[in-house]
Amino acid sequence: MDSIDSANSLESAKVLHECCERGTSCRFKLIHNGYVAPARFLTLNGSNVRLQLSVEHDDEPLPEQAIACISFSYQSKFCAILGCVIEVGPLVAEYQSVTISIPKQVLTTNLRQSFRVPVVPDAGLETRILLPNQQWLPVQARDLADSGIEVELTAADWPELTVGTAVAIELRFRGETLEKPGEVRRINASGFGIAFDDVGSECEAPRDAQLARMTLVLQQLWLKNRTK
Repeated sequence: MDSIDSANSLESAKVLHECCERGTSCRFKLIHNGYVAPARFLTLNGSNVRLQLSVEHDDEPLPEQAIACISFSYQSKFCAILGCVIEVGPLVAEYQSVTISIPKQVLTTNLRQSFRVPVVPDAGLETRILLPNQQWLPVQARDLADSGIEVELTAADWPELTVGTAVAIELRFRGETLEKPGEVRRINASGFGIAFDDVGSECEAPRDAQLARMTLVLQQLWLKNRTK
């Protein structure tokens, strides 16, 4: 880990300290069997980080000394670390704490260049498009990324859209509402692809962080759905 490209890594202590202070959501995955659970950061103690996992009562016990991957969003980056499970806490309600050793650096990739996350049908993501005539059109999201969204129509009437049309996208997910400006980039037989406008200003940073949180949770739901 010490020899990886600095352009694709961050100092883990700084990043994880901020994540623990904010209780950032993450995804916990055991490498040896593919077990996946949604989690959040709790505390950082030296070279170890403690997470709170959301677990099912019928899940198999977490083994100590297993290798785990923790993935999460940080600012505009998607991050991942590999570590060893040091300690597993008792199951309390639907939560369990786990302590993992951490490397000196966190591997990163730009979320705007990362793969699109498929939206599973029962994810609960509500999506609407604001058309040029100021009418809201309900649509079904197929996949979502920090850079854009692919949708299919749920309305009977096909809107008069062309490539390059400016629209706004409203996302409602788990009590949060986010509206992003965008542009139609692709039209096909059942829907269209929309690229989010990249304003790049400081006022957009909270919105980008909110979208990154939504994308990460949707990724967790997709991965969990694949393991069923």
